[in-house]
Amino acid sequence: MLNDKEIKDITIDEIAANAVVSKVTLFKYFKNKNHLMNIVIVKAFEHMAEDINEIIGSELDFESTYQAITQMKLKQLEHYSPTFSENLMTQYTMSPDFFDADTIKLQMQVYEELFKKRTIGRKDCADLFF
Repeated sequence: MLNDKEIKDITIDEIAANAVVSKVTLFKYFKNKNHLMNIVIVKAFEHMAEDINEIIGSELDFESTYQAITQMKLKQLEHYSPTFSENLMTQYTMSPDFFDADTIKLQMQVYEELFKKRTIGRKDCADLFF
């Protein structure tokens, strides 16, 4: 639904119908629609982070790792519509704490691991010249 409609146009009734649960069940697990949308978006990012961590943990060199991550992101763009991106921006605007400290920490770990590969690659290349 986040790919097809703006969050403001998605109703709890639609969500419940698509999930084949009652509205009561939704509210048992989620405070409100905004909370549910945040969880769905965060789960999408967690899935992406798992894929990125798998690529980074591989034996690929820096350049191949960077290319694999870029290709993965391009494939995800095919999966997520511009409406999804707009919904993401809307949620972030409404809740600046949307990306909590754990999410930011995970992102920083990904960058650190990627840069370690780059540094290792540079040291190896430098060894060839000396």
